Amino acid sequence: MFTFLLISLVFVFLLFHPISKPKIQTTFLSLSVLSLCVCFSACVLISEADCKFGFLNTDRVSNMMMALLCLVILFGMVVCDFEANGTKLKSLALLGGVCCLLFTSDNLLIFFMSFEASMIPIMYLVLGHGFQPERVSSSLYILMFTMLSSVPLILVILFLWKSEGVTSFLNLSFESSSSSEVLVVASIMGFLAKLPLFGFHIWLPMAHVEAPLEGSIVLAGIMLKLGSFGFYRFWWVLSSGIFKWSGFFLLSMSLLGMIYSSVMSLTSTDVKAIVAYSSVSHMNFMILSFLVGKDFSFKSMMITSISHALSSSLLFFMVTILYGVSHSRNILLSKGVISTFPSFQLLSFVIWSMNLSSPPFLSFLGELASIFSVVHWNSSVLAGLAFYVVLSSLYSMNSFGVSSLSSSKFSEVPLGEEIKLNSLLFLSMLSVLFFFLPSVWDPSL
Repeated sequence: MFTFLLISLVFVFLLFHPISKPKIQTTFLSLSVLSLCVCFSACVLISEADCKFGFLNTDRVSNMMMALLCLVILFGMVVCDFEANGTKLKSLALLGGVCCLLFTSDNLLIFFMSFEASMIPIMYLVLGHGFQPERVSSSLYILMFTMLSSVPLILVILFLWKSEGVTSFLNLSFESSSSSEVLVVASIMGFLAKLPLFGFHIWLPMAHVEAPLEGSIVLAGIMLKLGSFGFYRFWWVLSSGIFKWSGFFLLSMSLLGMIYSSVMSLTSTDVKAIVAYSSVSHMNFMILSFLVGKDFSFKSMMITSISHALSSSLLFFMVTILYGVSHSRNILLSKGVISTFPSFQLLSFVIWSMNLSSPPFLSFLGELASIFSVVHWNSSVLAGLAFYVVLSSLYSMNSFGVSSLSSSKFSEVPLGEEIKLNSLLFLSMLSVLFFFLPSVWDPSL
């Protein structure tokens, strides 16, 4: 509970502390130190015993998600542009506070309210700080796919509250209802749109393309993880084998989404679209593993969520650096940019290796557990998984090769970008360190 109070205090400070230009450096330094302390405290308290106070309920998973939240918000602060009177920083603070409430809430209604309120800062970042006129249509897609898909969830919550008096996740059960499968599918519809499942995925590439760097970082690092955390809250219901007619459909859509998104990443020339479709591909693989309901399914979902948050945030930062140098998101026009700067080349190799899920990175452990879960469920999908792995390897190696190993027309990378790139190598190493955390291997998680 100390973790929740400390994180809430920092986000309130971020939200209401005035930022004027003479105080930018001092404010930035103080906020960075505070957030680092919060992140460290949350990481230390991952192994803390479950704690309940009123409608707040923390456990190891919620502590882990809050640690990830602090890390992503800190990353967003590092790259944040203060020229807009601190509005971006305040949006990050508001998002952090809302997500902190979501990760610790045990009340269904409060969970839903914070789940939906988390989209407000994202829409503001896209609408208020996007660069292209298409940001308006992108915001409409975000609203249509994410918020409208959550309408069935609030209807189910109200139904359970009125018919059975259920207001807590601890008492959640659909077994007494004759239409239990319909209720479960309606409940997870909003989570599937946030992740997103193939068919709901259209909003994510559009949002990433139009969002500023901070928006892309929090979209990939936090927003997609809200869907996986929602699955965690409904885990005991979903793992009870309640799926009948809907299970095969959802599994087929996730398998199709893995392959389709990988093909789109391989054929696209927009580097932001490549990273966005890569996120869709990884998330659909995670959904496939989770829905089979095997022993490793839940653990693989949490590991993949953490590793994807780290790798995708770094990928979007790298893409923004490429755009800043070449003034184009076209990977063919930006080819060889990274080859002009050896440290950038090393960072690019590390990040694409994380995205490729190669050892010793945490993503390797998550996808390996996912493969074991899916193959144990049905070995006939092994061919589809192999095709997905090959496609994932191809677009990752192709993106790294074109941007790093091709001849370049650019002579140098700006010094400011060089300093930022060197300072971000530690985030890549964090993914390696997570691989060795005891909580990752602990089967009781």
